[in-house]
Amino acid sequence: MTSGRTRPGIDWVLVASATAAGIGVLWLLAALPVIEGTSDWTLDYVAYRDAASRFGEGQSMYSMRSIAGPFYPYGSDLYLYPPPLAIVMSPLAGLAYAQGALIWYLLHVVAIVGACLLMPVRLPIRLLSLGVATLSFAVLRDLTVGNVSSLMLLPMATAWRWLDRPAGSVALALAISVRTSFGLLLAWQALRRAWRPLLWTIGAGGLVFVVSLVLTGPDGYRDYFTMLSHVSIDSDLNSSDLAHSAITLGVPDDSAWMANFVGWGIAAAAVLLSLRRDREIGFMVTLGASLLTAPLMWEHYLALIVLPAAFLAGRGRVWAVGLPFLTWLPQEFLPFVAIAATLLPFLARDKVSPADDQPPDELSRVGAAATSGHRQTRSARAERAGVDDGTRSRHAPPDRGQSRGSRAAGRLAGLPRAVLSQDGSALPSTGASGGPYCVLVRPHCSSVTVAHRPGGRLDRFETVEAGRS
Repeated sequence: MTSGRTRPGIDWVLVASATAAGIGVLWLLAALPVIEGTSDWTLDYVAYRDAASRFGEGQSMYSMRSIAGPFYPYGSDLYLYPPPLAIVMSPLAGLAYAQGALIWYLLHVVAIVGACLLMPVRLPIRLLSLGVATLSFAVLRDLTVGNVSSLMLLPMATAWRWLDRPAGSVALALAISVRTSFGLLLAWQALRRAWRPLLWTIGAGGLVFVVSLVLTGPDGYRDYFTMLSHVSIDSDLNSSDLAHSAITLGVPDDSAWMANFVGWGIAAAAVLLSLRRDREIGFMVTLGASLLTAPLMWEHYLALIVLPAAFLAGRGRVWAVGLPFLTWLPQEFLPFVAIAATLLPFLARDKVSPADDQPPDELSRVGAAATSGHRQTRSARAERAGVDDGTRSRHAPPDRGQSRGSRAAGRLAGLPRAVLSQDGSALPSTGASGGPYCVLVRPHCSSVTVAHRPGGRLDRFETVEAGRS
């Protein structure tokens, strides 16, 4: 006698994505001996390590050459970051060079894996993004020179997953304390009037600043700003911003800097336009815009394109998962890859479906608690929502033919002041916290979506599983 149940089939998409991710991580580990033999191996790591060593010896973490000026873009003593990075690097400065370089490389691999697994998209997209990232030129270049671009993937993925929540804001503040061009996201938060996340970000960033100020003294930041004042366009600089691409294409040095105004204009317009879309689109657009507004942009900065690529794939543009491969283009085309990272998030589909994977939020937890209630009849749900269709008595038996989505909507009728129609669709209402929201149900689906609309604008959707009863 055979059971009537059928065994679930193998999810070949998940298997293929997991295989790609596994091969990618093994590739990064196996490639280490080859990468160690390149001429640029740990070029930036040595600069960070030397800055940390100078700090440990009571000297300025910035070399006298970079403080005195003029700006010279080469040399192992070129440290261009705020003081917190050199402070954090101090433990590695006390290790032997080879040991420290190995730990630094492995930290990058862990950060890349962790960032991809944290991204709030479906698991196959996370795994495939990891496989693609390990083969992109920007990530490989960053691992070679030992920069922090790949490390920044982890706090930015954290900020994306817990967007507008304390954990995400703190992660964003840590990223800004290392790479100040991410500060553009502070302006984006202010433009959205997301005051609480903005205060969390400023507060966490202020704490990092105060601690580093105590450790370095005023001279640490004074030297940092002095060094920044010497940064300038240099025709020999191997940078990937629009100005240097213009120089490569033959534009005179004294005119090429104007090309950066084009990038800044695109960045500003994109950020402003993103305010008309949901917050995740705005976050990705602003993240791409931070590349265009950076004072200097080397090719490894584009490691961040892994995030908007996965975001677009999660919003129905699966082809976008391969965007990191664009970093293999010739250097003069890389600024246009940064422009693409800024503008392509606008192609993302709006979040109108429970199929969109999002991290749990306060509102979804409220909805999940509501789903634990007992099964209600259709008329009882209507009565609880303040709707009476007059077609069923209060004690009539439940309708066995209704969809799971409608039953889920009934369970969510316990949400404060929600208004649910008879067929499980939703009418706008006001949440307990004072912010309007509505409950959206996809027919014949076992989950519902709670849409939060602060200020009347669509902000986020939270998926709540209805379960079986």
